[in-house]
Amino acid sequence: MSNSKDIEFLTEMKSRLEKAKAGDWSEAEMLTKMIDDWIDELGTTKKDAVKEAERKSFNAGVCVSLACVMAQDSGVLWKEIVRTCGEDELLRYAAIEEPEEWQLAGFAKYARNELGRNKPRAAPATV
Repeated sequence: MSNSKDIEFLTEMKSRLEKAKAGDWSEAEMLTKMIDDWIDELGTTKKDAVKEAERKSFNAGVCVSLACVMAQDSGVLWKEIVRTCGEDELLRYAAIEEPEEWQLAGFAKYARNELGRNKPRAAPATV
């Protein structure tokens, strides 16, 4: 949630709590549901963040391996690693998320010749 949504949410919860304290117990049930939904949303956000961190960590590790393979000038092995670990994902990671990896991990050297692929471009920002 963004700060403005958090404030709006907490303001609504406070209002419902006041009604519940005044004897409208249907508001207490709604508060329980709102809190449960909020907990679920926070849990999902945390799980998504953990998955994203694991994905980036995996891609970073693969790029280190690719740099070692590039140092041995083994384009065929480089290609097999990239294809096995996720060609589209690694190309996007090296070109857009961590652009220094494009050179360091050998994408500049091998992507075109070994994969027949050019450097991906970032998608235009949407408003």
